[in-house]
Amino acid sequence: MGTSRLYTLVLVLRPQQVLLGMKKRGFGAGRWNGFGGKVEEGETIEDAAKRELQEESGLAADTLTKMGHIVFEFVGEPELMDVHIFCTDSVQGTPTESDELPGGFLTKATLNLLFFATATEMRPQWFPLDQMPFADMWPDDRYWFPLLLQKKPFHGYFLFQDHDTIVRYSLSEADHPPQHHHTHPSTPSPNPSRRRSHPRPGENQLLNTPRSAPKQTQPRPFCL
Repeated sequence: MGTSRLYTLVLVLRPQQVLLGMKKRGFGAGRWNGFGGKVEEGETIEDAAKRELQEESGLAADTLTKMGHIVFEFVGEPELMDVHIFCTDSVQGTPTESDELPGGFLTKATLNLLFFATATEMRPQWFPLDQMPFADMWPDDRYWFPLLLQKKPFHGYFLFQDHDTIVRYSLSEADHPPQHHHTHPSTPSPNPSRRRSHPRPGENQLLNTPRSAPKQTQPRPFCL
């Protein structure tokens, strides 16, 4: 038995493009990723997703569509990462990156407007769907990302040996959009690798040898 911590991840889409952020520091630094982070106490998962998106990209989401739920485990780490994945094609604002406040006198209103831009840890950039930078993303992204673009809800589990090596994983489509809880506490959670010892049809469980990337498709990049 281990504990888990709730996280969010948001992918912003527009026709034939996706917005990713280069993580500049902290966990996952040097990788392109969606926008997200920890769910704070008292937040719903969706509220946390909207907050993290605004803090890291400067964008405000009108609506979010829940698409995926993945549990990540790292060998030697007692806490599981319980990640809820959203997408949206309805946002307000312009993707921004800023680490420095401008000089001169700043009013309170100006400081409020600058807060989200200066809090960012990400450098946002639009990518064409046929030019995804998978080589500089988390290794699991290439497995579930096509499902998200095809508007197919999914759930999965990935066990990492380190930040670059997947030891074992399972991934399958969900019959219904994944449900999310409305509290953040770290609660005991069974190890998914122990919960099911046999793969379901179509699932890949062991990665003892290098695997080729899943075949890419060109689905319509719109959320539900």
